[in-house]
Amino acid sequence: MKISEDIKPISYFKKHTNDVLEQLQSTGRPVIITQNGLPAAILEDVKTYENRHDMQGLLELVQKGITEIKSGKTHSHTDVIKAARKRLK
Repeated sequence: MKISEDIKPISYFKKHTNDVLEQLQSTGRPVIITQNGLPAAILEDVKTYENRHDMQGLLELVQKGITEIKSGKTHSHTDVIKAARKRLK
């Protein structure tokens, strides 16, 4: 990975938008857009964004589960199976 290839000034992005979008698609790596020499935005392709968004949702569910376990909000396997069977009837 060459991060120097993934940093572009906003002037370059304005003139070469299609090239930057093609780079996003082909590498899957985000592109950092700078303004006045400072990082201003990060661009990423839609697939990467969706995958990251889905992963974040899963991590939030895992964290919620861990919190519930620590607070004693658990059910036995037997009780869960009984409740599921009851709902399926």
